Amino acid sequence: MILAIRQDLQVFAYEDWPLLFTISDSTGAVLDITGASAVWVLKHSPEAATELLRQVGVVAANQLTHKGEVSVLVAKEDNATLDGVLYYELQLTDINDLTRKTTYGSIVVKPTAIRN
Repeated sequence: MILAIRQDLQVFAYEDWPLLFTISDSTGAVLDITGASAVWVLKHSPEAATELLRQVGVVAANQLTHKGEVSVLVAKEDNATLDGVLYYELQLTDINDLTRKTTYGSIVVKPTAIRN
């Protein structure tokens, strides 16, 4: 069974956010997630109806060397206007079409003075 892990993050607005998550079970063992798909969503809070961002996660193709890994890239153009404490979730749909929240938490978006 997949265990939903809380992982709080801090990032800067107007920078690319290369996020990497490792999916594990309730014992902490990293899972082989071959054939799974992933979605990452950013909101003001868990209860908020409106999504601020939605990104498709990339499940590592080689689960032998990158077991359980899901990467999400949020481009600086997509996060340029964000700031403050927000909430995110990563959901995984496995090859049996079961969808589960795998990672969630707060994400503190700090302003930046440099925009190039």
